[in-house]
Amino acid sequence: MRNLNGLKLDGATTMCHCWTLTRRDGQKFGFTDHDQILTFEGLSYAPSSGLTMSDCDHQSGFATTGAEISGALMSATLTESDIAAGLYDQAVIDCWLVDWRDASKRFLLDTGTIGEIRRTGESFTAETRSLASALDVPLGRSFETICPLTLGEAACGVKTNSVDLCASVQLQALQDDKFLTCSGSGFASAWFKGGALFCGPDRIGIILDHVERAQLCYLTLTDALSKPIPIGMSLRLEPGCDKALGTCRDKFGNALRFGGFPHMPVAELLLAPVREGSMVMDGGSFFR
Repeated sequence: MRNLNGLKLDGATTMCHCWTLTRRDGQKFGFTDHDQILTFEGLSYAPSSGLTMSDCDHQSGFATTGAEISGALMSATLTESDIAAGLYDQAVIDCWLVDWRDASKRFLLDTGTIGEIRRTGESFTAETRSLASALDVPLGRSFETICPLTLGEAACGVKTNSVDLCASVQLQALQDDKFLTCSGSGFASAWFKGGALFCGPDRIGIILDHVERAQLCYLTLTDALSKPIPIGMSLRLEPGCDKALGTCRDKFGNALRFGGFPHMPVAELLLAPVREGSMVMDGGSFFR
């Protein structure tokens, strides 16, 4: 028999875990590692999720701790399109220890938020972060040479779905779900490197490399396709950005909105030896 904060939980073999997932839009989902549906607090906890949770490291103080939850992508609840749309970013997750014979005998083990989500084939792994992670969020702008903005966000201003930046191609061949041969995009090689691959409204992959050769477009994805696509299917390519000033200026014509500080002194400059006549070290700008 366990006694957790005054709650007696007897029967070590009748205990299971339940997870309550609350998205930022208010939708709630329940999952359990038990083999039957459990219901409490007006929410049903589905047994078909196949969720498993790693050990959680707890520490005193304000250190950020967490664990990992792994499971399967299911069309009814957890879908690739919802994850890609960011609907589960910063979702709140409650972990319960429940006696499956009587769900009123339960204990809240931990509460946290969803951090990084990684997808492999038809499964996913979500990082859970403790509530202390809110104290580790940087505030204000970061001071770095590259741009901290995400291509297409409001502060960036680039319309990633613009016809001047995107291409529509047809799939000609597919190898290992990561290497695609398509009809020519009409853009130079590497234009879509770091960008996204769409099939209809769904983003189905991130482009690791892009090569144009002999009126054909060769794409390499970072991961296998999130869903199968037939030969001849029309696909949309959206460009990527390496967050450098030259890319922002020359590729997107967006230098005025560049969010980095490209003229800041870097460590190499500070550590380099001073050579006579190489530069004027009077505190003025090196770029005027």
